[in-house]
Amino acid sequence: MAGIIEVKDQGKVRIYDADNSNYIDIVVPSTVSSNRTITIPDATFTIPTSGGADDGSITKAKLADQVDVFSGTSLNAADLGAGVHIKTADTGASVSTDADELVVEGTRSGMTFLAANNNYSYINFGDDGGSGSGSIRYGHPNNDLTFYTNGADQWTLDSSGNFLPSATDHGIYLGTTSATASNLLDDYEEGTFTATVGSSSYHLNTGHYVKIGNIVQIQLDIHINTYSSGGRVVISGLPFAAKSINSGDGHHPIACTRFANTHVSVLALYPMVVSGNASIKCDGLTSAAQSVTGNLETFGNNTRINFAGSYMTA
Repeated sequence: MAGIIEVKDQGKVRIYDADNSNYIDIVVPSTVSSNRTITIPDATFTIPTSGGADDGSITKAKLADQVDVFSGTSLNAADLGAGVHIKTADTGASVSTDADELVVEGTRSGMTFLAANNNYSYINFGDDGGSGSGSIRYGHPNNDLTFYTNGADQWTLDSSGNFLPSATDHGIYLGTTSATASNLLDDYEEGTFTATVGSSSYHLNTGHYVKIGNIVQIQLDIHINTYSSGGRVVISGLPFAAKSINSGDGHHPIACTRFANTHVSVLALYPMVVSGNASIKCDGLTSAAQSVTGNLETFGNNTRINFAGSYMTA
């Protein structure tokens, strides 16, 4: 039969199977905006034999060039046999064979992952040892991006643009192309501290520090009002204990930038951070003709000293 079959009013064509026991309905909407032509190519379709009347799934289809879109036994187990190339414009670029399973090409190309605002979007990486060995996860609740490797969260880029490690031992290797422990920078901190000299009251007691790796830079301005009792030699209360060392006299020398009204009259002070401790002591020169005197009784009423320097922590 050739020509056009017209079906009016009902808008439905019913085709029965060979034994007239079941049928397929082709239904046209009550109205369409314009005439449409549906051309069926030389293609193979398998209509499902189970499911409700509205089950419109297709388990196998071939395009006009006879490439199987789904060659698996079901859509969940589909094996395309080749990559998918989504193209809205031809850029003239070639595709790397290392990343050709899914290609998006256009004048300005992109992909979008949408999720509920209280949930997450994932890009997962897996192998035969694990389906989720790594991932990039966007957290919509906090608007952060988490990098997951070796089966654990490692770093998160927060909503303010700052990287936050999942553990305090995480850092960055600098000046090397291999994971060398001596090149790992894994600590940074800055803050203030309050020093202590025996039992004293203070006009001023202001300490600042910056810690980068195992190096601590300190600045301390201490001005005693009234010295009551206790050691005149040692300033305690540094933010971190110094590394125990054996070189020289075993201490970490720092600088005294200004001093006044010391308990013992001195020409010069030579402060140092005590090895293995969070404290400072001072050696000094009491007269031009003498050698440096150790463990000077430095502090008394109205003593003021400014310290600055750096030392190594454990």
